[in-house]
This record gives sequence, structure tokens and C-alpha cells, in this order.
Amino acid sequence: MKTHHLFILVCFIPAIGLCQVDPTKMPVVYQAADMDKVIIQQGIVYKTINDTTLTFDIYYPPKGSKPEALPPMVIFNNGVGSMALPQWRVYQDWAKLSAVNGMIAINHQSRGGKSLKDTEDLIDYLQQHAAELKFDRDRMAIWACSGNFGVGMPLAMQSNRKYIRALV
Repeated sequence: MKTHHLFILVCFIPAIGLCQVDPTKMPVVYQAADMDKVIIQQGIVYKTINDTTLTFDIYYPPKGSKPEALPPMVIFNNGVGSMALPQWRVYQDWAKLSAVNGMIAINHQSRGGKSLKDTEDLIDYLQQHAAELKFDRDRMAIWACSGNFGVGMPLAMQSNRKYIRALV
């Protein structure tokens, strides 16, 4: 590497730190047609513990699309335990991308240190309400990236949850 290129690189890297980017507001780079037409039901309560209410948002394909009679569902796992994760733009975009491709998607809240139990309870709630939520209860997937994998993997591997067909 030429010396002047190294100088530019060394000078540019600290400047990147000065740019304060809020990761909760960053969209997914790939934006598909009709993402703005996805049907979203927000704030559905799946669990209340003492004074804490946990909710999920559900994303459906746009009206007029031709999804399967009962489409599969993907849960964007909140294994880190965050009440605000469903409001992160990237999670919303992932759910919308899933919905425009014919799946039902879920973003949910969970509590720090209790996210495995909260997510198990979410899955149990979804299984009990599959008919009214209009998804195929025998075809569920879990998306677990970064720190969420520590909860997503054990959930997907539970032998009593044969309906979890995929872990991404």
C-alpha cells in the first residue's frame, strides 16, 4: 500500500466515529416493491407478568397478493431481551420483506435475562392462536442473528417443537 493511501485511511477511520448513526433507524439496503403495502397489526399482547406487558407485531402480505391458503410464519427472534426491538427499522424491514414474499412475520418484545422463556411463551401463544392469526402452525421458522442466536438455536432444537422447520 502506498504511503499516501495509508495516510488517507488512517485519517479517515477516526472521522467515521464522529458520524453518529442510530442503528435503530437504519433500513435494510434492499427494498422490495410493495413493502409499503404490507399489513401490520401492532401491539398484540402475548404475555403479562406483574406490571410488564409483552407484545408482538404481525406482518401480513399486502392485500391483493396471492399467498398460500395458510402461509408459513417467521419469528425474528428477540433473544437479547429488548422491549424496543420491534421498533428497530431493520427488524421492521425484514418482516416486510418476508411478508411481500408470502410469509407471515413476527417481531416481539422480550425481557433481558428472560428472553428464552418469553420467546417460548410467544411461540406457545402463536400456536394456540394460529387459526385466528391465519398462518400454518406446522410451518414456523426462527431468524436469529448476532446475540439473538443464543436463544434462537435452543428454541429451534427443542424436540417438542417439530413445527419449527427452519432456523436462519
